[in-house]
Amino acid sequence: MIQIDKNIPLPDKRRTYAKRPRKYPFEDLEIGDSFIYVCTDNDHDRRVKANSACVLALHWSKKLKRSHGVRTTDGVVRVWRTA
Repeated sequence: MIQIDKNIPLPDKRRTYAKRPRKYPFEDLEIGDSFIYVCTDNDHDRRVKANSACVLALHWSKKLKRSHGVRTTDGVVRVWRTA
């Protein structure tokens, strides 16, 4: 059973971590540019990564007010900036 503690104050919220570099270059893409979304050779992993790339591209499209496309070609998931 988990112990319940009482009268423990919540510490102040503060950010102490450094800003980490972006893994994918959405902000640097110009129209027509693309990059490979890294995944293994496993077919299931490729489908999961393609879905994950679509979600990520949608997020950045909304954030940057741009348009991105995701396609799987030759077993590689690739993300393009389209507009």
